[in-house]
Amino acid sequence: MNEQMDEGNSAHYAEALRQMTRRYERLVQDLSILKQMDRVDDPRANFEDVCRRVVEVIAFGFAAENCSLMLMDDEDNRLKLRAACSPFEEKGVAFRPGDWFGRTFELGEGIVGQVAQDGQAIRVDDVSKDKRFVPQREGMTPVGSILCFPLHVNEELVGVLNLSHSQPGFFGEDEERSLSLVAERSARILAGHSMLQRLCESEAHHRLVTENAGDAIIVYDGSGRIVSVNPIVGAMTGTLPEDFVMGRREWTSFVHPEDSDKYLAHRKRVLDSLTADSIEYRLVDTKHHVHFLEQTTSPMVDPYGNITGMIEIIRDVTERIRQQEEKKRLEEQIRHTQKLESLGVLAGGIAHDFNNLLTSIVGYATLAMVDLPESTPALQSIRQIEVAGMHAADLCRQMLAYSGKGRFQVRALDLSCLVQQISDLLSISISKKAQLDFRLASKLPLIMADSTQINQVIMNLITNASDAIGSSGGTITIGTSVRNCSKEDFAAARFPQRELAEGPYVSLEIADTGDGMTQETLDRIFEPFFTTKFSGRGLGLAAVLGIVRGHQGFITVTSEVGTGSVFRVHFPVSKTVAVEAVPRPERKAEWKGTGTILVADDEPSILRLTSSILSRMGLRVFTARNGREALQLFQSHSDAISAILLDMTMPELDGAETLVELRRLNDDVPIVLMSGYDEHDARSHFGVEDLAGFLHKPFGVAQLTQIIQQALGQTQQTSRD
Repeated sequence: MNEQMDEGNSAHYAEALRQMTRRYERLVQDLSILKQMDRVDDPRANFEDVCRRVVEVIAFGFAAENCSLMLMDDEDNRLKLRAACSPFEEKGVAFRPGDWFGRTFELGEGIVGQVAQDGQAIRVDDVSKDKRFVPQREGMTPVGSILCFPLHVNEELVGVLNLSHSQPGFFGEDEERSLSLVAERSARILAGHSMLQRLCESEAHHRLVTENAGDAIIVYDGSGRIVSVNPIVGAMTGTLPEDFVMGRREWTSFVHPEDSDKYLAHRKRVLDSLTADSIEYRLVDTKHHVHFLEQTTSPMVDPYGNITGMIEIIRDVTERIRQQEEKKRLEEQIRHTQKLESLGVLAGGIAHDFNNLLTSIVGYATLAMVDLPESTPALQSIRQIEVAGMHAADLCRQMLAYSGKGRFQVRALDLSCLVQQISDLLSISISKKAQLDFRLASKLPLIMADSTQINQVIMNLITNASDAIGSSGGTITIGTSVRNCSKEDFAAARFPQRELAEGPYVSLEIADTGDGMTQETLDRIFEPFFTTKFSGRGLGLAAVLGIVRGHQGFITVTSEVGTGSVFRVHFPVSKTVAVEAVPRPERKAEWKGTGTILVADDEPSILRLTSSILSRMGLRVFTARNGREALQLFQSHSDAISAILLDMTMPELDGAETLVELRRLNDDVPIVLMSGYDEHDARSHFGVEDLAGFLHKPFGVAQLTQIIQQALGQTQQTSRD
């Protein structure tokens, strides 16, 4: 019994001794790390070296396979890597952030972001069981366990230390306690050196500004001779400062000839009144560059009131003047853009209402043609009504193009191929005195565009170039290319859109050797009906601008009187692969179906037309004058309604709002959108998955029949040939 007790006591003492030994070793190790930290805290070291040395000391001291230092960025409130070290993988060499494939962390993102957000250390024994862990890049040392500690100075977060090891459970409570001491010391070192770095940068910046900025100063003696100048005088004039002091150059020789009398009168006023005076004038340097100057001249007077000299303090305000002129130009451009946008809204509204009228005209015309036998003499007249209606629809497309909503059949296009396809038409559309020179790039990236509208852009620009050449003869060059466009390119655009994406653009360039344009003409060429030839013929370049803006592109124009003009149109490159459109088979109008259709439109004539056509198909029809009526009808007859025709623009509830409410009531009912606007924009507004089809206004019997068949999913039947 006693022997067992002795053995138990011995084991207890041995374990206690081992724990004391481990604590002593840990304490010695902690003291060693802190001592090395003292050596890291060298005021002569730059901040990057301090960060690197901190992670090296901690990585080796805690036997971590990876140690990274993330510091808070005050500008975007994110953690950013400043140093990292993998002692075993990289043989103890810490590498700079630019060489490491780490990442930044938002507050609360991953384990590192959680530590930064909560201000509390996190120890993870097995990262595979922790959802907060953000996996490392492939090829790096695998991570099994993590010890992550916040760095605070006076309760302010400096950054986060992150230690990892491939072995799960590698870090224990002892390491966590030790790292708390080391983290506190590291935080103070990093905060101190960060402040020192900012002070050094601030001092260097201040010195740089002081040495390179300032006004020109000229000091004259009582006889009017220059006795002193500062270096800015030489930089401003383009001559050596000592030339003025030696009498080889006079300041008055650089004053603009038109301002010379004003400058001399200013100096005389100072000398006569013995008071300071200010003046604005121009200076021409040795390279014939004109500078706009602001000058204050003060007399120097002795105690007896005698003139002993003058001091001129001169500031170059050329850049400010140019900025003011640029601001004025931009303000004028903005006013013009707003005017165009207002006209665009008006044009879009007119086109919308006009499309509703055309829908009735074309629809009833096609309905009449279905009813009349082929031998009826009036049939040909009705066909002409349909043709005239479709021509009017083309006018609507131009108005929608001007309003920036004119993309109707958008697909991937090769701009060079498009120009080649209409090259013959272009040749016969220009003056016989003008020659076409095609410089089309091959294998251009594709653009997403409506070919009809792009053809209109090309035709309008070619016609404009031909008018510019007139009867004197000349050349029109048509070129295509691809280039990367930046904000600087957008700034040079004529009435650019507020948000354009930087990147690759396909460019169409049309240059002429005509008379060129004055700045006044340039400022007005995109106004509707503006022309310098004769009375306005139409929307012209205004339509071009609307089409290009509708395609998320921009236009730049350069012109000089006597040398011609260059129009450059830029379209964003599409990532879409071109797919040839497969024509849909024609469907005969006498298809018969079953079911009930709900039609919602605020135009009574369209409701009557669609009801008449759908009834002839054997379908039952409910009509609603707005979205609210449509919802009430659907709630009352939801079981009977097979499909819905929904107008995009309606009072009370528009198409988008009605669609949302209909989907809440029923997810399955087919919904076809009707609109005179672009299908691409409509679908992006409504959501592709929410629509069973799109019916463009104006439409006839065949188009309505086809879309209803598509929505109902029934096979085509014909009652007669």
